Formats: sequence, C-alpha cells, structure tokens
Amino acid sequence: MYEVKKRFEISAAHKLDLDYDSKCTNFHGHNWIIDVYLQSETLDKNGMVLDFTHIKRKIQDKFDHKVINEVVPFNPTAENLAKYICDELAPFCYRVDVQESQDNIASYIKDPDYRLRCKAAIDILMAKLKMINAELSGQKKRTVISQVTSRIKSAESIYAKLLKKGLEPDFETARKNLKDLIGIRVVCPFEDELYQVAEFLEMQKDIEIIRIKDYIRNPKKNGYKSLHLIVKVPIYSAEGEQKELVEIQLRTIAMDYWSVLEYELYYKKRDNAEIEAELKKYAEEIANLDYRMLKLRNKIEKIGYKEMN
Repeated sequence: MYEVKKRFEISAAHKLDLDYDSKCTNFHGHNWIIDVYLQSETLDKNGMVLDFTHIKRKIQDKFDHKVINEVVPFNPTAENLAKYICDELAPFCYRVDVQESQDNIASYIKDPDYRLRCKAAIDILMAKLKMINAELSGQKKRTVISQVTSRIKSAESIYAKLLKKGLEPDFETARKNLKDLIGIRVVCPFEDELYQVAEFLEMQKDIEIIRIKDYIRNPKKNGYKSLHLIVKVPIYSAEGEQKELVEIQLRTIAMDYWSVLEYELYYKKRDNAEIEAELKKYAEEIANLDYRMLKLRNKIEKIGYKEMN
C-alpha cells in the first residue's frame, strides 16, 4: 500500500450560517492548515498515487485568498470543508484535517473499516465456494472448481470508471453506483458446471442474489463470455450487520484464457475495428472448443457408466 500526505497553508475568508448568535456569522479570515492523506495499492503510469499538482489545483488554487462562500455551495464549516476536499480527491483520499486556528481542527475520515469489510466478504464467499467445490467434486469424482481468485477494486480503477460513467469521483458515489468494488472469479473446466456452482450459491440462505447477467448465452459484442452474479454478503461487527455487494464471475478455463489476454492486450485501447473483429473470431473459436470438450466429456462419462453396469 502506498500512502501520500500533503500539507497546504492557505489564507481565506468565510462566514457561517448558524441558528444561534455568533461572531462567526460575519465575514472573517483564517490562516488555514489543511492536511490530506491519500492511499492506493497501485501507482499510475507515472509512478504516483496522485500528482501533487492535481492536489494543489483542487485545494490551494481553489481556496487561497478567496471568499470560501463564493467557492462552495454549502455552509463552509471546517467539517464540511474537510469532507468536500476528501470527495474532490476521491477515490485516493481517505482523510482530511482542516485547522482553522491553533487547537481548532476538524477531520473527515472516510469509512476506515471498509477494506476490512471487503476482506470479510471475500473470506465468507471463499469458504462457501470451498464447500461447494468439495460437494460437486465428490459427486463427479473430479475437481469442479479449478481456480478462485479475488480482488478489491483499486482506487485508480474506481476513479476511471466513475469518470467514464459521467459520475462524481467520490467514495459514496462509488458505493451507490459500482457493483464490482469487490470481485471474485471462479474458473471451472466445463460450461455446465458454471451453472451448477451458481445454483449452489443461490441456495445459500445468508447471501442474496441481486442480479444475474448471463454473458454465456448472451455474449457481449466483443465476444466476452462469463456468468456474472451480484450478491449481497452480510458482515457482522460491533456496529451490527452491514451488507457488502460482491460481483462473482464464473468462467470456463477457455473463457478465462480469452478474457485475460483480451484485457491485457486491448481492454483500454478499443479503437481498431480489425483487431476487434479478430478478437471476436478467436472468442467464437474458443467457445466452439468449449462445446466440443463438453461433448467429449459427456461421451467419456457415458462410456464409463456403461462399463460400470
């Protein structure tokens, strides 16, 4: 995990809208000290969490020697400013301290337990998938789930996706609008086993299936195939029950092979019709191979069943 801290000293005026008598309802100035804290598991292509110039533009250039009431559309208390700045630097920023004067400091800390809840949701689903694999593998006398991987979406990816959707790049917007902040990928040898694993997940009484997107029967235009489940996983803490959304992707080995290579080679460079057509052609060839291998498996299993009887 990479962490960046940046301090700004600005001079600015404001007045507050209060429901009691106070001299702070008149215009007055402060020499503000603002500390911002940023985190990311990855660095951008320039080797940074976020360029200091970008941070300066969002804070010093916006507020220094300004009347803050003319800059922001809310009551400019130190607390509100701390949250506003944190949201402006989302999704990298997790904490902002705003000091109006000595001993008067307001802080905004963005959901410090969020990553713990993400990891807890992953652990719960991993345990369930381990049991599902044990049961199905026992029935079929071979391994059904070949591989399970997980990830928590990086700050850089969240930021890019929100901008692509035309949404404000802040944490709450991400929580409300992005269903894949937590992801699990399940890889099985054969297509029919993906649906069997999905059925077992649907039978789990403590998780809720929110949405199913079947890109196997209805592939994307580029040829992408996968079965996607959006599930709600209950997490219990001292604060009570909270539910986290998790996207589960179920793929065959062949689907995963195509998808991983397509992402690495072309996902963020979609501007060449010839390459897109070629990738789609290979997706169709891989889908045909999946189908033929499934038929071969059924043939082998049928022969084995006859020999047993």
